[in-house]
Amino acid sequence: MSSAILRGTGSTPLWGFSKALDLQDPDAVKSEKDKASMDLKALLTQAQAQQTQQPLEVLLVGSGDIRHIFKTAARSWRHGSRPLHFHVMETQSSVLARHMLLLSALLEPLDDISITERAELFLECYGNLLVRQKTAQWIKSHASDLIRAITDGKGILGKLIDVSSLKFRERDDIEFVFKYWRDDKRSFDAKALWDNRLRAHYGVRYDARDNAIDWDYHFKVRETDASTSIIFKAEFLRWRLHGTAFEVRESAYDAANRSMATVDILKQDGVGVAKWGYFSDILFGPYLAFGLDTEAKEMLKTANDHHKHTSQEISEYNVRSLIHELTTGTPYDESQTSKLIASPADASARPYSALDRLKISYLPCDPAHTFDKKRAKLANKFHRIVLSNGMAHKIPDAAHLLHPDGQMVVETAKYMIELNKDQAGAYRDKIHEMAVAAGLRLVFPAKTAQDVEFFVYQKRNA
Repeated sequence: MSSAILRGTGSTPLWGFSKALDLQDPDAVKSEKDKASMDLKALLTQAQAQQTQQPLEVLLVGSGDIRHIFKTAARSWRHGSRPLHFHVMETQSSVLARHMLLLSALLEPLDDISITERAELFLECYGNLLVRQKTAQWIKSHASDLIRAITDGKGILGKLIDVSSLKFRERDDIEFVFKYWRDDKRSFDAKALWDNRLRAHYGVRYDARDNAIDWDYHFKVRETDASTSIIFKAEFLRWRLHGTAFEVRESAYDAANRSMATVDILKQDGVGVAKWGYFSDILFGPYLAFGLDTEAKEMLKTANDHHKHTSQEISEYNVRSLIHELTTGTPYDESQTSKLIASPADASARPYSALDRLKISYLPCDPAHTFDKKRAKLANKFHRIVLSNGMAHKIPDAAHLLHPDGQMVVETAKYMIELNKDQAGAYRDKIHEMAVAAGLRLVFPAKTAQDVEFFVYQKRNA
């Protein structure tokens, strides 16, 4: 992608430009089903009849966050007890470190915290460059636990995440990221970094940025898809101006979220120097993963052409429901789970845990290590491969690693709002051209001209 686009989209993704997927659900790329009409008992009975204990091997390339891991693991009880093994490749070690923080917010014991509070903590860390002082302190204090997980295999994450495939330098880099989070002497001025990105993006329009954001909202965000109308103008304006997507409490959001700090090479006196900063999206926001659709279809209803619920409220509901399923292996009933404590410290108090069937392996950040050096070893291994739109050029390499009965899910540029329709169409055509040349056939959608979030491919002889 061109540098002009990178000015807004950023060089290091911290969330994806598509929704979270349950990768065991064959209809995952379509709209969420209505929970009111779902027969989960019958679905589970059918899944158990077809059950295999062979792990579902999933390769995630450049996803930017843990949304697919979270949703797939949370809903795994709906598909029987098949083990899940995720192999995760990101563009830099700081993104892998952030994955660990987000997983920790979902899984680690947090002093009798309710599911509602845990969901709020997760969303705040996930989508806010500015957080509450309480949350910033949690990130700082929790960094030491994450260091022990990566270096000594301690705690839930130490047992869950396998870092043996990483280079020693990359493991050291992740540990260095955690140390950076807890080091107050090292500056991370989130407000200034966000403002610098806005100035670079808007240029001479900076002083009129409120009007420019209003135009972007109505003619880019709202025009992208009918579902984006649930992103209210007020929440989009707040995020675009300040980097705060989810205000989960009536509190001051004035502390930097250091988990969003990444590294890029910037020019200094004509020389490229590695600098910490905020180098991710400033255009669309973190609403796509959990905030546009839900199984609770009553929350999507409108009155007088206005949604009754905001994208933030949809996100909160979806994250709460997924935490509940991850913890209990049962359908979410808000009235019954509002006081349920997620992930009690005593393992014996957990009658169900998706962790028993879950494994995550970190892969080196250099794609050549997986696609070239391990090509023969990993051939035909993965039942699901998910490529972000920033890594779609790796389709030819990834196709060799796809299981004969597997599926490759490729994120399109649908929500890349700096692209016009012709550019987005050309991008879709290029994805399909590479896939066909790699011996793949399209299974969703019916035609490449359809404006969808994902293309799904299988091997041509499957």
